[in-house]
Amino acid sequence: MDAHRRRRPLRSFLNRPGDEQRLLLRALTALLSVRLALWTLPARTTLRIVNGLVERRLRRGQSEEVAVERIGWAVGKAAHHVPNATCLTQALAAQLLLARYRHESRLCIGVARDGERGFEAHAWIEAEGRVVVGGGRRLERYSRLPDLAGVLSLK
Repeated sequence: MDAHRRRRPLRSFLNRPGDEQRLLLRALTALLSVRLALWTLPARTTLRIVNGLVERRLRRGQSEEVAVERIGWAVGKAAHHVPNATCLTQALAAQLLLARYRHESRLCIGVARDGERGFEAHAWIEAEGRVVVGGGRRLERYSRLPDLAGVLSLK
């Protein structure tokens, strides 16, 4: 890769308005934090931490308004720059960011099984009645698991 191509993401970032830059940086920070947590902690612990942060952020939240679609866009863009930003990583980061702007959301995890791929799991986030992150796959293929909120509150 030549030097010109490597600078494109930075140039693209710098050409964006300040509010988009802030949102992208917050999305990148959330993604990196979640990714590191998933690498170093058991998944259940990471889910509990994120759940606790979401509850606190929903109470405190920012007064600045950001639409759920913009948050989904920012997480999707920033995910290209985070190694192994899986669907679960993106979903949890989106949930943190949505809570920051006082949008309630729901973490959804579904499982599917087919002859070619075998067992497959997928995570996505729903807010305001629609999929915000993780909707790129055919979600109807997945059997949705029960809501994890009750499980995460157990010690």
